[in-house]
Amino acid sequence: MQAQAQAAGHVVNLMERVRDGAYRQWPADRLHGIGVRFHEELMRMSGNAFLQQAEQLAFGHGRIGHS
Repeated sequence: MQAQAQAAGHVVNLMERVRDGAYRQWPADRLHGIGVRFHEELMRMSGNAFLQQAEQLAFGHGRIGHS
């Protein structure tokens, strides 16, 4: 549970930096990776079993890239 809280906190920090203008300097692949992590965390935090299963199938098997 603590690892999930840390991961969510990290995503929040990254999203705040993007909001504050970092998107102007960061390359597209980094921004894409941040978006991927953001949506992964949303699926995990939702508590929705269907979304969590979809996340496991997609991200757990490497079909969707991480940066």
